[in-house]
Amino acid sequence: MEALESLYTDYREAFFRWAGRRFQAPRQDFEDAWQEAVFAFYEQVASRKLTTLQYSARTWLFAVGYRRLLNYHRKTRRIFWKDEIDDALVKDAVFQSFPEEEPQAEERATLMAAMQEVPPQCGELLKQRFFLERSIAEMQAALGYQSANALSVSLSRCLKRLKEIITDKQGQLISE
Repeated sequence: MEALESLYTDYREAFFRWAGRRFQAPRQDFEDAWQEAVFAFYEQVASRKLTTLQYSARTWLFAVGYRRLLNYHRKTRRIFWKDEIDDALVKDAVFQSFPEEEPQAEERATLMAAMQEVPPQCGELLKQRFFLERSIAEMQAALGYQSANALSVSLSRCLKRLKEIITDKQGQLISE
């Protein structure tokens, strides 16, 4: 329990500062997200679902806290990608969801596997549009597209490719 208390206090203020740069929210929201993250960490370790970490405990806790805040503030769209924790969140499917949050785990796993197969540029477009729920105008500015039409066409092609990959995977499962 002492180790858990240490994790809670050692990274708490750093999490508040980090989250404050990404969300315009009251401190109480950050406190709630942090407490939920530490509690989720404890539950995962206690149930032996989490036995090794691919990243540091700090990164894991920040990622879980971030997901909680994202769920709370999904409509505000005031999120800024800035550091190694953000990179881990975007690149690694481990942090995209947690089993207790996702009733459609199998569909999500299929989607995440298919996302790994699309070209990196397509992956970024799809993440921006459907995971981060950014508008075409926001994406155009952030990604440097000259035309909203060009971005829409690229996004449409990427979505078509993703659907093809998923359909192929489902066809392979049926034939096995």
